[in-house]
Amino acid sequence: MKIGLTMSVGGAKGVGHLAVLEVIEELGLDVSYVSSASMGSIAGGLYSMGLSTKEINEILLGFISRKKLKILDFRIPKDSLIAGNRISEALREVFGLVKFNNLKKKFYPVACDITNGKMKAFNSGFVVDAVEASISVPGIFPPKVIDGIKYVDGGVIDPVPTSVIRDKVDFLIAVKIFPNFHNWNISNKLPILQNMAKSLTIIESNLADLRLKECPPDFLFEIKSLSQYELFDIHSAPEVIEKARKAVREQLPGLKKALENRARIP
Repeated sequence: MKIGLTMSVGGAKGVGHLAVLEVIEELGLDVSYVSSASMGSIAGGLYSMGLSTKEINEILLGFISRKKLKILDFRIPKDSLIAGNRISEALREVFGLVKFNNLKKKFYPVACDITNGKMKAFNSGFVVDAVEASISVPGIFPPKVIDGIKYVDGGVIDPVPTSVIRDKVDFLIAVKIFPNFHNWNISNKLPILQNMAKSLTIIESNLADLRLKECPPDFLFEIKSLSQYELFDIHSAPEVIEKARKAVREQLPGLKKALENRARIP
């Protein structure tokens, strides 16, 4: 049985994907295909490299906790509030010169081509370029230019891109990490950035629901218990991961049942 995994947007909360990867590892599931958008593309890329969840955890926490990684390198707005040079450098340290054909799994991070409004699912070239395109939140980070084409965050076009690998697998697991809007922390820090981030999250959440109805997975992990964390609340990553683990464990019986039901189908 070919198994696929789709990882969603989530900002700093996207480190919660690790909790799902841990469960997949514990169950011994052999995931062949991975699709992702935005922050899910960082975890998805590392997972597709064949790293263990322990290694991914160490890299993710190291990536977001280093003193030199102050991703909010603000500038006078031209095409974005944040220059993005520091996070670009950090991503290159993580992914290096790894190409898609070097990966252990078929990996499809998505971004939006802002010249034609269409989704681009990358599967060739350098992984780091595709990941950077996938996380380039419009207005906050500058578009990523690849082969002369400008790309922005994949969540703009499909926050949970199940359609990219749906027809390639027999069983598809998807992860949706969004806040519970009825209990959403409102911060007074950096109001322009927070207003942009929260507005985008609302749009992406509604778009995700639509896309999931159009192309439903066989099982969906929904992680809603992270409402108090902001888009760039990177220093709370350990807490985010622990809360995500609790949410995933509560939904684990549902995954096991779905797998059992699928195994009965000839």
